[in-house]
Amino acid sequence: MFNFLKMFKRNSAVGPTTRNSYLDDHGYYLAMEKKKSVFANEHSAPQLPYAMADILFSKISKEQACSVRWDIYTYRWALHTFRRTSSCRIAIRKKSSSGHRHFVRDGEQSAEQLAEFTQTHLKKFDLVIFDGPDKAEEVENIIPTLTDSGVVAMVDDFSDGYDFETALSKFHAAGFRSLIIKNPAPLFHELTGAIIYRDDNFLGL
Repeated sequence: MFNFLKMFKRNSAVGPTTRNSYLDDHGYYLAMEKKKSVFANEHSAPQLPYAMADILFSKISKEQACSVRWDIYTYRWALHTFRRTSSCRIAIRKKSSSGHRHFVRDGEQSAEQLAEFTQTHLKKFDLVIFDGPDKAEEVENIIPTLTDSGVVAMVDDFSDGYDFETALSKFHAAGFRSLIIKNPAPLFHELTGAIIYRDDNFLGL
């Protein structure tokens, strides 16, 4: 397996050159310049650590289904990547002038609404991108929506120092394992994420 950590070491003989080329190819500098989560081709990019995204990109297919909890750029990317994309907290609207789609984040979903979303999507999602604040409270809503081979990509959003770790411990208690990745990401010099998985997951972890 390719060693991302070795590649990004500051004292690596090829570190500075490889790092710049790698980030440039992924659109990191363009995202920073435009202050938008985009790829080098200016299309919306998921707000995930690049090394995590590379692992996911190597295995995902158009026939899969995805759920995005919070980030609008990630949701836009997923709409063009998967057969079906859903969210419990993002709604699609139309601009009155142009008719183009735009998205509204709804952070005020009640416990009843979240439970209804879960019941409507039991074992529906191959990938859940679990981002945004207050994730720990919703782990029990996320797990039933995963297919048997489904995985969770969870991001530490810095909103609560204990939210990421608490949510991770709940997944572990439910029988999941995790791969923690710290890496540059769109709009972040470093972002922490976790790929959360069970046996026989579609990534082959």
